[in-house]
Amino acid sequence: MVQVEHTELGRYLPVIRRYSPNARTVLDELEISYAAKERLDMNGEPEQLASVRRETKRIKRFEIGIWQDFDAVVAMSNIDQPIVEQHVDKRKTWTVPNGVDLTRFAFHPRATNSAPRLIFVGYFLHHPNVVAVMHFCQSVWPNIRKAHPDARFDVIGGSPPDEIQALDGREGVRVLGFVPDVRPYMEASSVMVVPILSGGGTRLKVLEAFASGVPVMSTLLGCAGIDVAGGSHVVLAETDDEMSMAVHRLLENPRGAQEMAAGARRLVEEEYSWEIIGKRLEAVWRNDYEGLG
Repeated sequence: MVQVEHTELGRYLPVIRRYSPNARTVLDELEISYAAKERLDMNGEPEQLASVRRETKRIKRFEIGIWQDFDAVVAMSNIDQPIVEQHVDKRKTWTVPNGVDLTRFAFHPRATNSAPRLIFVGYFLHHPNVVAVMHFCQSVWPNIRKAHPDARFDVIGGSPPDEIQALDGREGVRVLGFVPDVRPYMEASSVMVVPILSGGGTRLKVLEAFASGVPVMSTLLGCAGIDVAGGSHVVLAETDDEMSMAVHRLLENPRGAQEMAAGARRLVEEEYSWEIIGKRLEAVWRNDYEGLG
């Protein structure tokens, strides 16, 4: 059995076939790139659209061709799986979501007597994270600071570009860049914000926040692929006003925020522990639909 992580490495399938002709080959599709670019296309500037559409068509042909060559394709969510099934035999497609280490990310109740502290975590070579933070700081954060003048916003993630670094020191924003261990920052935070406007895949940091007891405010796209219920596990918001009001409510009602965070922890314990995810992946390797759970 050979598992390949992400479509780009699928180009090496002929080598795998040559040296292991009897192996079952599984492609772990971490993100459907062409679908993410199509969402970017819809939100792009007019002068960018022609170039984006040409690139999207090229990537789409490549990805679909790779999917069809593997024995099985694993999608990260029930949002991505139907996209794969449009082009591949349904018997070859599976959904196995991301997971979280529940021991490493232990549940910590939030402090209620300290200044509000928001946190964003995301790798900035992934452009949707740049767009999300820039938009949040320009259009949402000022309203939050108006209601909570002592609030602070920590921006964490490797490779922040110049425009992200330029936010450091403005209105309580700290751009910390890469940190060796995100857990202390999560434990000290009041709310994690996930204001994602484009892109795809699922976000491990949302699952880690759930496990750690951090209340989360997110767009629908920000928690795509995670089986959340708004209000029970996360506060969902789409517009600028909805985002600022959602954060305000979480900060003003710490007891309600903690109840929601406890519900999110139960969710990851029941559905997203690595033990559960591992068993689902083993079922894919065995081609055992009954064992998928």
